[in-house]
This record gives sequence, structure tokens and C-alpha cells, in this order.
Amino acid sequence: FLLNVDSYLYELLRVKERYADKIGIFFGIEIGLQKSCLRKNIILSKAHEFDFIIASSHLCMGKDPYYPSSWEGTEPAVYLRAYFEEMLENVKTYIGYDVYGHLDYIARYLPADAPRFSYMDCKDLIDEILKTILQQEKAIECNTSGLRSSYGKTNPCAEILTRYRELGGEIITVGADAHKPEDIAANFDEAAELLKSCGFSYYATYEKHLPTMHKL
Repeated sequence: FLLNVDSYLYELLRVKERYADKIGIFFGIEIGLQKSCLRKNIILSKAHEFDFIIASSHLCMGKDPYYPSSWEGTEPAVYLRAYFEEMLENVKTYIGYDVYGHLDYIARYLPADAPRFSYMDCKDLIDEILKTILQQEKAIECNTSGLRSSYGKTNPCAEILTRYRELGGEIITVGADAHKPEDIAANFDEAAELLKSCGFSYYATYEKHLPTMHKL
């Protein structure tokens, strides 16, 4: 998962010029946060003129909950709290981002025999994370990839999206987490209706780290 940013930028500039009269193409990156690479992340985010930086948490206790083996030997409820505790530490120590991505990523990968994830399971930690994000004048992402899986929900779920709005959050982006071309902008219509039901009227896009608001 190490990225050659220079090679990426070269390719981006090539296609940006090729499609200049058809579509806007911007320079973005997702940075996976870990305490152990905080300095590297800070240097990376400042070393290039990104338009948009997504911060995200994929690892908990050094393991990715995507892999079933990561859950072995730990109660799901304990692992969930540990995940959000690490995320809270991440948002308090790294501010070089625009949007926090798929905030309840871990919910997609709970073991089949574990209870379904609920915001109320870790309400205290999630509220503190959201408040910290807002204090930093950052935003969150509504990620639709969960709608294309057995999980069947966005990340974060509607409860967290609603709570973010209740706390004063207005800026939100929509991402498909597309790993293949056919998934680009997938389920965006569903996301728009969900966001409206959670109290949002606009979604944001970013250029040079500045959000532009668009009507849902």
C-alpha cells in the first residue's frame, strides 16, 4: 500500500491534460493513519500540492479488521472500542487532512456471529471523534462501498451521519471507494437520499483544500 506519489502525479497530469475539455481531475490521496507513522504522514501531506486529503483508520492493534484473523482472541466489543480509541488518538495528533473517510470502517467486517454494529456501542468515543473533527474545521465522508456488500449500509451509518449533523457538521463528501471503473460514483443516488434524511442539504467537493458546496 505504499504509493509512489511522483509517478501518480505524472500520470494524473497526463490524463488531466488529455481530458481537460471533458472533466475536472484533481490531485487527491487517502492517508491511513497510525501512531507509528505520524511523522511520515505529516511530511507526505506537506510535500505535495494535493487538492484533497482523506484520512482514514484501517488498522486496530496493528491488524486490519478486514481479515477474519484480526478478530481472533478478542471479544468483538473490545476490538470495536479499541478501534475507535485509536481513531480518537489519530484525529487528535494529525490535522493534515480535509475529510475523515469511512469513519466506522470496522463495522463492515464484524464476525458473522457478532451483533450488528450500532453507534450506541461506542457513542462516547464516536462523539468525541466527531467533536474533534469539527473543532479542527475538518469534515467527514459518506462512503457508499458498504451498500455494495453484505453490510448493506454506508460508512458511516445513518446514526453517525445524523449525529455529525446534530453537532453542527455541515460539510460532507460522498465517495464510492471504487477499486474498479464500474464502481465509480456507485450508489450516489442512494447516498443523496440518505444524507437528506439525515439533515443535509449539500455535499462538498475539494480543490486546493477548499470545499465547494453542491445542492443534493
